[in-house]
Amino acid sequence: MRVRRRFPTLDTIVAAGFMMPHEKEIFDSYKVKPNTPKYWIPANWALAMTYQAWKNGNIENAYYKYTLQEEIKKWRTNMEWVFNYDWVPLPLMYPQVVCLAVHLYFLVCLLSRQTLIEPYALADEVR
Repeated sequence: MRVRRRFPTLDTIVAAGFMMPHEKEIFDSYKVKPNTPKYWIPANWALAMTYQAWKNGNIENAYYKYTLQEEIKKWRTNMEWVFNYDWVPLPLMYPQVVCLAVHLYFLVCLLSRQTLIEPYALADEVR
């Protein structure tokens, strides 16, 4: 089941228990630029929570905090790559055309690189 169909609004996410009601209010209160999506806010929250946990002493070492934050940043970067693939629309026929072109290329290469072996070719050359 697609995520958008399962959770069409933030209220359904709250009802499912993935977000608390006060978090939804904070999420809705953010004012972002028109071209800036809001779905990066939870990643920023996670980064802020790691810093707060380090400040409160829940994370013992600054290196652990740094490593945890780098992993969150790496996850966010990988998610950006996934979202960027969605921005480039490919026609539905494009993959089939590429597959057909590759197969035809290999077929032509296979046929063109064959050699003809004539059993009497050497006998004609000797005479």
